Amino acid sequence: MSTPLYTQAPPVAIKVKTSNGWADLVIQGPPGQGVPIGGALGTVLAKKSATDYDTQWQTIPPALPAGGATGQALLKKTATDYDTQWGTAGADLVYDGDYASGPTYKDGEIVVYNGIAYLCTMPTSSPPAAWPGGPTLAPWPKPAYGTSLPVSPVDGQEAVLVDSLTAPTYQWTFRYNAGSTATAKWEFVGGVPWTGIGGSISTAANTWSDLTSGPTFTVPRAGIYHAECGAFMQTTAYTAQYNAYIGVLGSTAGRFLQITFVPTGQFGGATCYGIYANASLVASESLKLQVNPTGGGTTSFSQGMLKITPVRVS
Repeated sequence: MSTPLYTQAPPVAIKVKTSNGWADLVIQGPPGQGVPIGGALGTVLAKKSATDYDTQWQTIPPALPAGGATGQALLKKTATDYDTQWGTAGADLVYDGDYASGPTYKDGEIVVYNGIAYLCTMPTSSPPAAWPGGPTLAPWPKPAYGTSLPVSPVDGQEAVLVDSLTAPTYQWTFRYNAGSTATAKWEFVGGVPWTGIGGSISTAANTWSDLTSGPTFTVPRAGIYHAECGAFMQTTAYTAQYNAYIGVLGSTAGRFLQITFVPTGQFGGATCYGIYANASLVASESLKLQVNPTGGGTTSFSQGMLKITPVRVS
């Protein structure tokens, strides 16, 4: 530890009269307090403690940033000491919606980025980022999305059920209703019906037959569904009236929907359509279209349609 260098007090000169005239009498005073040695350009002498003369050379704190307009306040730019800028305190908040790359955002503008709302604190065109040292933000919660529903749901929870993560043929949104008295508590709240179209066959009377390459559907979960079916039917070489049936055949439930077409005259044809509401189906049950004409001659079926919509599932 270096010892400060102290200077002495200047000598005091007193005039005294002698036998030969006047003479200077010099009296040396006690040593006085000085200042510490050293000190660089721009430094100042500052107190180290409350003790008298306990001082040191110290760098002047950073000056305020240049600029600034009337009414502006000094605002922190980052967590680094002295990293400040002039800005408008209490700037008006402006909601801009989703963040867009390109434009420069100003203080007070609010954007949404990856499901999180951010407030702009200084002009920037960079994507939003969390404040340094702040908590890690969680994105907006999203419903589960998968080929199964959550095994331990809570009341009000939503989930999206699909048959494939990469190429789904349906996307059904369900909401869990814990207060439902039904066994199937996942209630369908959004999505479009699964729809299959195609298949054809020409068949004689009184025989249930599958449509060749007709649509089929595998029930993903046990529950209540709406089933719709239809096809174009045409008679050949038969002039009397007769019934022709289209049915949805389930591997467990049996043939639970039949619609009837009554053609009149040779080569008569029409499209038939029917719906069966609130069909109770089991998981993994396979559904397909079958047809059965009851009249003579041959009946042709084409453009089969099968449409399935869930109501609620377990």
